[in-house]
Amino acid sequence: MFSIAEKCGQSGSLLMRAIQVKKYYFTGLIARLQFPFVKDITGLMDTALEEQLMAVKLQPNTGFLHNELGILYQIKKDFEQAKVHFERAIQLEPKWAIPWTNLVVLYTKMGLKEEAEAASVKALGFQKYLFLTNLNIGVLQTGNKNLLLAEEYFRKSIALDNKNFLPFEKLAYAMLQTTQYAFADSLFKEAKIRKPDILNPSAGDLLLATSHNVGQAINDVRPVGSVNVASSFVLPFPGHEAPIVLQENDVLSNVVFGVRNFEDQKYTTAIKYFKQAFTIDKRNPLAFHYIGIICNSLNDYQQGEIYLKLAMQYFLEEKYFVQAMKGFVANISANQIPVDIKKEYSSAQYRKEMDWESLANLYNDWNHFNEAEVMYLKLASTNELAALEALWGFYNKRKRYLDEEASILNFGKINPEESEQRLKEFYATVTYLFPNSIDWQMRAANYYYPMAIKYATEMGVKTKSEMIGQPSPYLLERCFEYYKKNNGVGERNRSNTC
Repeated sequence: MFSIAEKCGQSGSLLMRAIQVKKYYFTGLIARLQFPFVKDITGLMDTALEEQLMAVKLQPNTGFLHNELGILYQIKKDFEQAKVHFERAIQLEPKWAIPWTNLVVLYTKMGLKEEAEAASVKALGFQKYLFLTNLNIGVLQTGNKNLLLAEEYFRKSIALDNKNFLPFEKLAYAMLQTTQYAFADSLFKEAKIRKPDILNPSAGDLLLATSHNVGQAINDVRPVGSVNVASSFVLPFPGHEAPIVLQENDVLSNVVFGVRNFEDQKYTTAIKYFKQAFTIDKRNPLAFHYIGIICNSLNDYQQGEIYLKLAMQYFLEEKYFVQAMKGFVANISANQIPVDIKKEYSSAQYRKEMDWESLANLYNDWNHFNEAEVMYLKLASTNELAALEALWGFYNKRKRYLDEEASILNFGKINPEESEQRLKEFYATVTYLFPNSIDWQMRAANYYYPMAIKYATEMGVKTKSEMIGQPSPYLLERCFEYYKKNNGVGERNRSNTC
């Protein structure tokens, strides 16, 4: 097609340049989209880079060309070059979400957590309902060990595109970290059903950097109002901003508009929509949940407590949530509810543990510490690491170090390796905070004594015979100091709380 157009066009004209740019761009794009389906991408990578560089040479001020080059350099692990091109794409198309989304992936790979967080805020600000943005933020939060937040974003990405295998697979790996093995297994099965015949073992990472879902046209990856030469073949994003006239009994739209305003921190407007939702459906857990969180943000703890308890009371498991949603749709004209609204309502669903966490945080902010502890303990009963970290953080801020120690030790029955690491950090902190406390020095030494003996034995260090059996306090301290010296205990996170 492009060859015919070239023959018909006038050499050196603007039209000919536009045709050639499109030719180079699509040839390179087609080469890149084949990466997941070959074992060795070297040849395809050379082709893709060559074509895109020729395109950008002809048309250097085109955002989507720099975005594509950023993706290619990112896959090549030339992160600095990738950063240059993504930033140039943003400079040229300042309101385009895609390069910001790709920067989330790039910064995550570079270990720049703060920059990745900032890029994710920008990406959501420009287009919060973009599948890849939610997916990439889920990956970022998984790496940050914010597993509840990661799960929320993976669920949103699934709601936006439930035919893509990646969010199922990424969520499955996140759930393994929370020891929810049965749930993880079911997610892996869902991912396998959707996964194409991929040959490249790094396919998941390749697809995270893609500017659109494999198989889709370029149409849905450019912003509205682009002014470069290639804009004639680009269609706008599916509209989320189009005004929708709400029917009197439309629960879904009221909740969705409430969530949108909640995410934009427009709390007064959000509350209006949520209250309309539970005026129609007096047991709507989503409306209660989000109003409860808003009340906490506004320091209206008494009202927040009421709403969060109602959310807990009326929480619906997945099966019943879907049934209720179908009922809401059936009550009004189906053609009055856009597909996007249904997807967003579905993605607003949350795990019941999020109500526990929200109520625990509310009580903590309210200085109702006994009630807060009850909720943190309830949350920790899931044995998820993120939930336990919330409990340990609560104990630490209250300077209840003995309770914190006991909880971390108990966690060792579930995850010995992670518990050992947390105890190292805990004992390093308390012995640093209380250097003259014989009690804490001895507690740490008692914990490290068997490790120190084992380590000394493995290293061939001769130990006194009296160290076998019940050690003296002096020898315990010597073991602790020896173990710290040889294993770096106490050198990390000294400036942080446990």
